Amino acid sequence: MPMTAAYDATIRVHYNVLSVQNGGMLPGDIDDGTARRAAMTHIVAANAQQLCIAVKQNVASIALRIEVWDSTPTTPPPGSWDGWHDATFDCPSGAVEVDNTTGGRVLFTPGDDTRIPVPPGLIHATVYLAGRIEAAEAVMEAVTAPADVRMSRLQALAGLERNAIQLAPDRG
Repeated sequence: MPMTAAYDATIRVHYNVLSVQNGGMLPGDIDDGTARRAAMTHIVAANAQQLCIAVKQNVASIALRIEVWDSTPTTPPPGSWDGWHDATFDCPSGAVEVDNTTGGRVLFTPGDDTRIPVPPGLIHATVYLAGRIEAAEAVMEAVTAPADVRMSRLQALAGLERNAIQLAPDRG
């Protein structure tokens, strides 16, 4: 059950929710807002072709890692994690994209592409979370800092909040 690929990005999340969705779909085609609203309460929520993840703050950039596996992994990604959530969604196109509301599709490395290949069909996602509370508290301190140091303090927080998503075919 090896990992077949890993993709990384650092992004400032608009409106506190990221959407991992079936590639090529427009956000309005996928969700009427139900999954996004549910994620704001439950952190992670899914509907037919979309997985929504709420971040704790939207001022500092977060670190996002997506791992693609050929079967459900039994270990978390490297690093320490505060918790995780599981969800399932359909990906008939065989690719996912991460949509950052009003910010467009997220560009990942390696490859400098917005589409991440996955096995077509039902996808099991495990979303790992870390640094949410620390990032929210640090942002509050940074935004109240004197104007001459505010931006440098906010930039220094990039990646304090981290999310890792393991995607694998749902064989369940």
